[in-house]
Amino acid sequence: MNLNESGITAEGAIALAGSPHVAHVNRVLLEENKFGDDGAAAILTAANWAAVKHLELDSNEITDVGLECLVSSPGPARFRSLSLRSNEIGDVGAASLAESPQMSECESLDVGGQIGAAGARALANGSQLWKLRSLSLGYNPLGDEGAKAIAATTLENLEVVYVSACEIGPEGAQALVNSPFAKNLLQLGL
Repeated sequence: MNLNESGITAEGAIALAGSPHVAHVNRVLLEENKFGDDGAAAILTAANWAAVKHLELDSNEITDVGLECLVSSPGPARFRSLSLRSNEIGDVGAASLAESPQMSECESLDVGGQIGAAGARALANGSQLWKLRSLSLGYNPLGDEGAKAIAATTLENLEVVYVSACEIGPEGAQALVNSPFAKNLLQLGL
């Protein structure tokens, strides 16, 4: 279901989250609607969206508050891929993603915003992200410390890591290239 750039407000996202017509949809694209935290929280915790395995919420003015619901909301593992590029998600939101039981089946995660070293550390060691194969954190202020946190990841299945435009210098780049998980990488984007 492609609803990109459809002008969906927070109220519209809440209504969409309650719609029975999404019950059998596998992929939902909701980029550039600007429904914010209230809309994101409704969508991320919608009980009748259990079939949705691939969700794109890029450019919707989502902050850490919009992701806290993932940790507090009980529910089965849901997402195989989740894209949250070009939002305002920081370290707290990254930790919410890393510890959410709903993320335990996730293989591809793309988060752009305000994630720093602490958020990178949370994602790199997330207890619920053990199936993650692709991690894209482009355009976050990770810095060298964030790169080092990713380099020390406990996520053994990572094959793709994108950290371009993340304020990573030579020290952080060297840590990524020399990290134990680098031997398994198919792609590393600096």
